[in-house]
Amino acid sequence: MHLKSLVLKGFKSFADTTNIDFEPGVTVVVGPNGSGKSNVVDAVAWVLGAQGPRTVRSAKMEDVIFAGNATRAPLGRAEVVLTIDNSNRQLPIDFTEVTITRTLWRSGESEYAINGAPCRLLDIQELLSDSGVGRSQHVIVGQGQIDSILNARPEERRLVIEEAAGVLKYRRRREKAERRLEGTQVNLDRLQDLVREVRRQITPLEKQAGAARKHSEYTRELALLRLFLSGQDLVSIRERMDRDGLRKVQLAESEITLLDRLSQLDVASINMENELSSRNDEDASNKLSSLSSLLVRADGISSLISERRRLISSQLSAGSDHDLVASLESESLRLHHEIATLEEAEIALEPMRIELDRLRAWKQEIEEKCNREISGHHDEALSDPTPELIETRSELVATKISLERTQARQEELSLRHDFLSGRSHEVALDIDRSKQEIQDIEQRVAAFDISLSKTVSEIDKREVNVQRLRVEISRIEAQVHKLEAHISIMERSLEDMRTDTGISQLRELSGVKGLLIESLEIEEGFDFAWQAVAANLLSGITTSGIQAALNTLERAKSAGYRSLVLPAIEITRHKEKLIDSELEPLSNHVNSKDYEVKSVIDRVLESVYVIPNELNSIQIESMASNYPECTFVNRKGDCYSPTGFKLGPLTSEFSESNESARSTTQNALDLMQDDLESKSQKLIETNHLLEQDLENIASLNTTRREIEESLNLAKSKKTALVDVISSREFSHSEIIEEINLISLQLDTVTLEVANLKVELAVKEQSVSDLEILVGQFQDEVTKRNELEAELSSARYRFEDLSREFGLRSVELGERKKHLTGRLLEVEEGLQARSKERDALKSRRVALERDAQGLASLAVMVGSIRDRISAETKMAETIVSKGRERLSNAAMELENLRSSKKLAEEQLQHVREQLQRVEISLAEFHLKETHVIDLIDSELGEDPNTAIETPCPPLPPGTKPEERVKFLERELRLMGPVNALASEELETLLERQTFLAEQLEDVRSARRELHGVIRSIDEEIAHSFEAAYRDVAGHFSELVEVLFPGGSGSLALTDPDHLLETGIEIEARPAGRTIRKLSLLSGGERTLVAMAFLFAVFRSRPSPFYLMDEVEAALDDTNLSRFLNLLNEFRSSAQLIVVSHQKRTMESADALYGVSMQAGGATKVVCEKLGDRTPKAS
Repeated sequence: MHLKSLVLKGFKSFADTTNIDFEPGVTVVVGPNGSGKSNVVDAVAWVLGAQGPRTVRSAKMEDVIFAGNATRAPLGRAEVVLTIDNSNRQLPIDFTEVTITRTLWRSGESEYAINGAPCRLLDIQELLSDSGVGRSQHVIVGQGQIDSILNARPEERRLVIEEAAGVLKYRRRREKAERRLEGTQVNLDRLQDLVREVRRQITPLEKQAGAARKHSEYTRELALLRLFLSGQDLVSIRERMDRDGLRKVQLAESEITLLDRLSQLDVASINMENELSSRNDEDASNKLSSLSSLLVRADGISSLISERRRLISSQLSAGSDHDLVASLESESLRLHHEIATLEEAEIALEPMRIELDRLRAWKQEIEEKCNREISGHHDEALSDPTPELIETRSELVATKISLERTQARQEELSLRHDFLSGRSHEVALDIDRSKQEIQDIEQRVAAFDISLSKTVSEIDKREVNVQRLRVEISRIEAQVHKLEAHISIMERSLEDMRTDTGISQLRELSGVKGLLIESLEIEEGFDFAWQAVAANLLSGITTSGIQAALNTLERAKSAGYRSLVLPAIEITRHKEKLIDSELEPLSNHVNSKDYEVKSVIDRVLESVYVIPNELNSIQIESMASNYPECTFVNRKGDCYSPTGFKLGPLTSEFSESNESARSTTQNALDLMQDDLESKSQKLIETNHLLEQDLENIASLNTTRREIEESLNLAKSKKTALVDVISSREFSHSEIIEEINLISLQLDTVTLEVANLKVELAVKEQSVSDLEILVGQFQDEVTKRNELEAELSSARYRFEDLSREFGLRSVELGERKKHLTGRLLEVEEGLQARSKERDALKSRRVALERDAQGLASLAVMVGSIRDRISAETKMAETIVSKGRERLSNAAMELENLRSSKKLAEEQLQHVREQLQRVEISLAEFHLKETHVIDLIDSELGEDPNTAIETPCPPLPPGTKPEERVKFLERELRLMGPVNALASEELETLLERQTFLAEQLEDVRSARRELHGVIRSIDEEIAHSFEAAYRDVAGHFSELVEVLFPGGSGSLALTDPDHLLETGIEIEARPAGRTIRKLSLLSGGERTLVAMAFLFAVFRSRPSPFYLMDEVEAALDDTNLSRFLNLLNEFRSSAQLIVVSHQKRTMESADALYGVSMQAGGATKVVCEKLGDRTPKAS
């Protein structure tokens, strides 16, 4: 596995697309300063996931995008594509080549890709972690970073070994497990709070649920009892309705029977009355009258025939008498006498005629009255109104029943309307009260929120204040510790210097002033300049003269010290003044209180001048050319001397050993300690306040919890009230709808009642009118029957008297007529006696003929009279029987009228009972409807279910009604309860169970995470320990190679805790007892850092390494040693080195030349050492 190619597009100075093909082995990138060769290393680090701008030598990440120049516009993005050869499958991906792409836009957006597929940075880090290329990128040593290894903290050095050992993936897993553990701790705390909150809410809810349960049990029992009692009432009502219905059927049958009876009686009465009216035996009477007249006429004719026969006989006898005239005269006298007798008889008939006229007038008067009565009702259909009265009465009863039912319905609707109105008012009041309570709750909630916000704000302020004080104290303590450590380092460094020089033994010699560093005073900002020029003189011993210097050297030699002695020699030769008056000698900024030491400083710094930091290379070149004997140095320590040029050091050794600096640091330390004491005192006060604040916070937290509990309770109550209001508003809307419906029904029923009342009044008036008409009809019928009976009696008497008068009148008339005729004949005979003799013979013959005719006529008249007499007797019998039947019919009519009256009374009684039964049925029907509505609306059950519902168990000696009263009283005393308490309690119990399960799950997960962390810690400790042993061994070997005769080792800062321990580096070059790495020279520090890095590389090899100018500080000998290390790794890893060293270039397998043309864009040229033909990359 090795880096195969690198493509740069707009990255830093690579404005154009640049493709660099890498080869295995050693690749060296060369080029002048500023050409952009280090940008190649930055590009590799950047594409592999570098996140800090300082890692790629930038102030901010967007600086990696080509910023443009005078001839080219800036680009909008930077893109780097790195191709890695994965033929050996070292990367856990099934590709022989892996291409990693990173793109950054100037807007700040960034993208990663693996083989063109978008991915995350984490994916790239995990892909490279097993290959030894970790997140900290220890395989990439950037420009100036070689010394950072030694300057790093022990814990930071540990990270390098961990990354090489592949421990970082375990670290990531551990961090992930710890994050999950922290998350589970938050969840655990939250769950515990929730469990406590749920337990706190359960206690009152259990009481409410108990009350709700008791209320529900009582309500359920009351509902069952009401259902049972309603069913019993319904059964009782239906049984009574069945009895009344049976009674109604019986009464209806009785009514129908009586109506039929009345109808029959009415029909019989009407028929009888009609029969009496129409059957007056007029035919029989007329026939009897005619037969009587015929009989009288037959008797008269018979008498006449007898008289004529007697007359003819007498005439025939007289014809033989000679004295005819005397006989005629005697006969005339006799006829006059008989006529006189007849006239007397006629006069005797005059009273009978008067009576007959009276009877005729009376009969005519009665007939006229009957005719007037009949003609008066001729236009009116004289019919019996009794059926209509019966029907109207039935309708009247039905109307009364309907009216009573409707009034009962009206009353029921009115009661229901009043009840619902009251209920609506109560519900409205409840809603208003609930809304007011909600407003109060909302106000309390708002007050709670304000109070809670104030409490939380106060807690936060106090916690912030406490935290701020703690941070300030921690910062001061850290500064104090830092200063103390700095002073300690300075003291140890100075002590080491004194020990190495033996100044403590040489100080007793005459003329020995001491170490130069002890009396040296350098102005602030010039320590780097001093170190660049005379860093090796700091440990020199100053003397007052040359003889004292020689004595000191002799004593040091005998004591075994290799000391540097600096004698104070007066300089007498003239110092040349530089033309550039702006430059001043460095000796003006380095002083000493001792004049002789000052002369040593002036001699050491002779011809050394300070130049500004901002001078460019052209100016420096001009000065060095004009004044070749002078040394120029800037404040950064960049030194340009006749013997060579070098850059300034990263740290000042003077600051670590200078007594003045130590004094200054000590003064700063004293000030900080004073500040620390002040802060500590303030911390004590703050801690005291903190304790008070903690107590206040605890109290505020208690208040906060109470407020939160009250707030939660208020919110719960508000939620319950909102639900109750919603339910009540729904019920109120239903009640209002029912009220509106009942109002419409009530209006309809009221209108129906009014109509029924009007109809009832009309029916009553009709019944009254019909009763009057029936009375009138009955009176008319009675009167008519009486008139007809009177007329019949008058007719009977008139007919009898008329018949008798007629018979007598006819008889007397016929007799008188006959006698008058005879008298006329006698008188005519007397007148015609003279002629009679002549005609006597003919007369006699005629008389004999007449006598014969009269004899036969007498026989015929006799037979007719006999027949008329027989028929007259039959007619008399018929008339007598008719009169008897008429009398019987009148009696029967009277009996029918009595029966009819009795039947009407019975019918009225039956109808009254039927009406009472119907009213009772209507009342029971209303009760049944009310009970059914009660069962349906209030109990929500079917009536059949209510009937089949058994009586629930009751306490001994308790009746259902008493139990109902008891339950109603108990429910009233209980008042309103939280009906949702049981559900809420059940929900809370379920939530408690769920939370307990979740809590156990979280605890189990935490136990598992702790186990995972322990196993990861064991793995980390094991991997780190093995890697550390290997690295420590290789480090010792490499130090001996790089420092022949020297030694080096690695040490753990805390061997007992492998997970947190750091790593200290110790290195001693041959013949030196330096304990601190800071006392090593730049080249020595570089070799020690390389020894550490290459020890890591040996222990845990990586496929490639990138190093940027790491050998710049090495001399030729040390460079050879460095190149030997490169040759060691040449065959096992790919090394890419950025260098200025020629020998490094000579050891390369491939060279890449980097230059920057006039356009400001970097160009790369590649050359393999085996093939010297250059080619553009």
